[in-house]
Amino acid sequence: MRGIPYAVLVNASGKVAWRGHPGGLTDATIEEALEGALPTPLWEWPKSADGVKKALQKNSLAKALAAAEKVGPEYVTVVRGAIDAHVAGMKAAYEDGDFLEAQTMAEAGEKSLKGLSEAEVCAETLQAIDGDKEAKRILAGQEKLKKLVDKAREETGKKKVRAAVKDIEKLMEDYPGTIVARVGNQAVKELMAKSRR
Repeated sequence: MRGIPYAVLVNASGKVAWRGHPGGLTDATIEEALEGALPTPLWEWPKSADGVKKALQKNSLAKALAAAEKVGPEYVTVVRGAIDAHVAGMKAAYEDGDFLEAQTMAEAGEKSLKGLSEAEVCAETLQAIDGDKEAKRILAGQEKLKKLVDKAREETGKKKVRAAVKDIEKLMEDYPGTIVARVGNQAVKELMAKSRR
């Protein structure tokens, strides 16, 4: 946290979509984060939908769809929405050059969507990343950046945080104009603010 009040908006996929002072949160950002969200909270679902609910909580979308088909079309629509949101999020990450997120979502999707055609889309995304030398290079950079940032966030000493910032900046030099540079810049700002406290 950089100050109080401080808010974090988590999207329907469980990813942080926005963080900062609540006064800076726009309706458009909220609407975007709500895309793919359940229309009714799980705890308000009737007992007849327990199978769907349990499968969703375990992130087993194929099983959730099978259970939803036994309960009713409104639940099929909800589960189909979750499936579509997962695939769309994975594709958007890939298109944005966020190969780490695309890979993570594709691996989870292969498991969660097993038996559905969408699992094949996930497998194709993994093959596309694996077959693209530049994507693999950026993915390796993202993994290095994640380790550096995670370690720096655990540090409490200002000197160690600043040293970590230098390591991140050095890594960013190898990945200009990529997701590594964009995420690295955000992390540097966050860590520099931490080192000033």
